[in-house]
Amino acid sequence: MRRLNDKMRAIASASRRNVTVEWGTMNSEFHQTLAGLARNVIVDEQYRNLSFGFQHFQLAQAANVEFTSLSSLVEQHDGMIDALEKGGKPLLLRLLSPHINNLSLSD
Repeated sequence: MRRLNDKMRAIASASRRNVTVEWGTMNSEFHQTLAGLARNVIVDEQYRNLSFGFQHFQLAQAANVEFTSLSSLVEQHDGMIDALEKGGKPLLLRLLSPHINNLSLSD
């Protein structure tokens, strides 16, 4: 997960404007791995049912949804990875909610 997040960090720091597909594919892989670590059939199934992979970024753009900065998302991923490495399940759970709620509707 750390290596994947490092690749995402490189994308976030690049000055390219159209990174949606590349970023979304890696972000989907990150979250699928994170959900898989729960080793819980229900969590895994719910993730697969609710996740569109990278398509959610494209759909969000079409619906005028704004994401927080990609760099901020990478920093949040770093916190989740750190919590996993330290065995900090309560910390991981506290970090997940704000990460999930990074979307805001634009006018």
